Amino acid sequence: MDNTWYKKPLSELLAEFNVQEKMGLTEKAALKHQAIYGLNHIRTEKLPSFLFIFFKQFNNIFLIILLIAGLIKLFIQEYTDSILIFSITLVSALIGSIQESKARKMTLAIKKLLPKNSLVLRDGKQQAIPSEQIVPGDILILVDGSFISADGVLISDYGLQVNESLLTGESLPIKKNTIPEGLAKDLAVSDRTNMVYSGSLVSAGTAHILVTETGMNTVIGAMAKTLQKTKSRPSQLQNDLNLLSKKFLFLLIVALLFLVIIGYLQGHELKDLIFALISLLVSVVPEGLPLVFAIMLARSAYQLAIDHKVLIKNPRSTETLGEISILIMDKTGTLTKNQPNVVTCITEEKNLIWQKDCYKEKTTSICYDQELIKDKQHPLWLIGLTGSLLNESEEIEENGVIHQKGEPLLIAFGKFSEKLGFFKEATHKQYPKLYEIPFSSETRLRYTSYKINETEILYILSGAPEEVLKTVQKKKDQQYYTDVLHEMLSFGQRTIAFGYMISKNETKEIQRISFNFLGLLGIEDLIRPEAKEVITEIQNLGVHVCIATGDHPATTCSIAQQIGKPCTKDELTNSLKIPIADRIAKNYTIFSRITPQDKLLIVEELHRIKNEMIGMIGDGVNDVPALNAADVGISFGSSGTDTAREASDILLMNDSIDALIPSIITGRNIKDAVLRVVYFVLTTATSEICIILFGLAIGLPNPLLANQILWLHIVTDGFLVLSLIMEPADIKHLRKRQKHPSLFYYITYRKILAFGIIISFLSLIIFAWALDYSIIYARTMVFTTLTLFQWSVAWSFRSLYKKPCSLGYTKNIWLLRMTGAVFVAHLVALYIPPFQTLLRFVPLQPIDWVICAIMPLTLFIITQYKNWFVIAKN
Repeated sequence: MDNTWYKKPLSELLAEFNVQEKMGLTEKAALKHQAIYGLNHIRTEKLPSFLFIFFKQFNNIFLIILLIAGLIKLFIQEYTDSILIFSITLVSALIGSIQESKARKMTLAIKKLLPKNSLVLRDGKQQAIPSEQIVPGDILILVDGSFISADGVLISDYGLQVNESLLTGESLPIKKNTIPEGLAKDLAVSDRTNMVYSGSLVSAGTAHILVTETGMNTVIGAMAKTLQKTKSRPSQLQNDLNLLSKKFLFLLIVALLFLVIIGYLQGHELKDLIFALISLLVSVVPEGLPLVFAIMLARSAYQLAIDHKVLIKNPRSTETLGEISILIMDKTGTLTKNQPNVVTCITEEKNLIWQKDCYKEKTTSICYDQELIKDKQHPLWLIGLTGSLLNESEEIEENGVIHQKGEPLLIAFGKFSEKLGFFKEATHKQYPKLYEIPFSSETRLRYTSYKINETEILYILSGAPEEVLKTVQKKKDQQYYTDVLHEMLSFGQRTIAFGYMISKNETKEIQRISFNFLGLLGIEDLIRPEAKEVITEIQNLGVHVCIATGDHPATTCSIAQQIGKPCTKDELTNSLKIPIADRIAKNYTIFSRITPQDKLLIVEELHRIKNEMIGMIGDGVNDVPALNAADVGISFGSSGTDTAREASDILLMNDSIDALIPSIITGRNIKDAVLRVVYFVLTTATSEICIILFGLAIGLPNPLLANQILWLHIVTDGFLVLSLIMEPADIKHLRKRQKHPSLFYYITYRKILAFGIIISFLSLIIFAWALDYSIIYARTMVFTTLTLFQWSVAWSFRSLYKKPCSLGYTKNIWLLRMTGAVFVAHLVALYIPPFQTLLRFVPLQPIDWVICAIMPLTLFIITQYKNWFVIAKN
């Protein structure tokens, strides 16, 4: 793809493609170019099937260990246990497989943006051809309202204005000009006024362009390529869990070696060692965790959907959102409403500004919102009428939503007129248009005339303020209006000026009329009312906010300052001169004149330079590459584009950024819940492994069988883990700035190991004492003791920051319920015959329960008054 077409003279370009401006390509030449450049379409890569994704899930240490345990069980004909293990493995793999690749869907969504047919000039004749048959060298004919199907350079135009929000995010149209000699400077895409780009929309005017790039070589094609390459990184928690699985594997290998040594020294039978091996394998794997995590994520997603209208497409993204330290925000449609609005109106007598939902004079408190101005002598009557007459937009309905199609600046002027009491249908009917000279890129002016009554004609001049102010008669000097204009531009406002003349004579030589100054309008996209407060609160949460937009630096800085973000002089003046990597190194937070590829580069450089977790929120196609590459992509559910919604992990269905706050807090609470669960599981798994190994080391039989450990993991641990994730969120703590510590930040390996060893030795004492009666009775006693210990540990792991006793014993109603459920389940296992047979238990007497409860109750009392999660020194 050549990025210098805009610099080349038209004569050189026409010669390069061997095409005549008035004739276009011949059919023969077009076929030849098609053979060289290919079809004008967006190609999609073939993505792996769901079956491939499913089998890829078994590239997981935990699942591999479970499969080995199940196969061994099958080999020794323990069919019930093997079916149970295989079922758990299958569920875990399915949960991992539901996250389908989104690249193909996003690319298909981009393909839908391109028109099916286009108008070209071939063999001297205008022809409508399928857009995919357009080739470099074609003369493409653009008319008002048409989508552009290829990149190209203007060779002629008549007032062409193009909406390039697809590429730049700028909601207002950009005026394009034919520049025969080309542009000399290196310019961003949004500043190449002699070029148009595929996927853009013609807002006004007509033009002929020379096609320079098609298909995947267009700017939008390059965007599609990035979608097929970029992949989001796993969160820190996901990385920690992956690392944890490797540590578990190392622990398993050490345990197996220990088992072999013990077996050799103690002279245990092979069958006993196999049973011990299977018990070890099952002890290492937290079978219930995938299901518990899925329940936790689903619960959080449900709460966000019901309470805050936030749709979670990718369940893991909720947790990731809680870890982000940088949030990149698009401006147009995200921080702003994407609805251009008149914010300044300067007339000879009035100076109005938009303030607190109405138009107020700078010198008075008069509010003109919904003011019905009927007096023709009122200073605002004529400008209100003019705005209503010039608004020639049409309302169209798409998916139940009404959109206005037309010149956005004049639509904004029309809305301003409505607030003054002038409505389009009524004024157009009462004051019919007589004549018009359309906007010209040469004069940058437009002339219209309207019949006011039987004797008077209203002539209106509109266009670029510099040209209008040079033409009209004014009561104040030129310098006053020049200063006012510069002030409006410094605030990032788009400007348009008007002149008028009321005459009794009708003429078509409007250019010769002596116009009076009517007004100067400043138009901008108003920020969302909640934006400033939300941005402030997000930053108070410890998340740095960056703004990235294709808008002009002055506009971007103006918006940033309105939401309370300072904009430095460097960010304003050097935005196009300094490479993105250098801007990030200098901690810039305002990025203007940004292309889709630049937004993607910002995400990649923040990952590379700062190694931060990145969130990206945007609603346009130009945001899609960054949405896809960010750790979590966020878009609006209604006002956003289909492509942006497809690329995002989270959709804000009420189209308001205030839902970000509870979403971030929910994500942080998920991480806290995961940490509590993992520490609980680590402690109980350590105790189970130590019971098996130490028991065999001192010559005891295997204290726990594999099916008994499975019951502990799935029923006992499962119920208790569910209660831990239901612990009420500590909102006050979650709102504090967080450094997003790693998995073992709050607790050391030493504490986990110490806790596990203590539980195992105390349980083994019970086991050794009970062996004098029978092995089945001893296993029942140690199983009951271990169950009560796990109940005690669960009540001790309710918070990462507070002593358990300070939390109250009734706030987590789920913990009370699940503790009761565990007790009932244990009674079922001990006293219902089918379960007794399956788990190889015998009923216990009341005195047995007392013996089993002594040690766990002591541990519970001790831990209630001591904070278990002490921050690790390392």
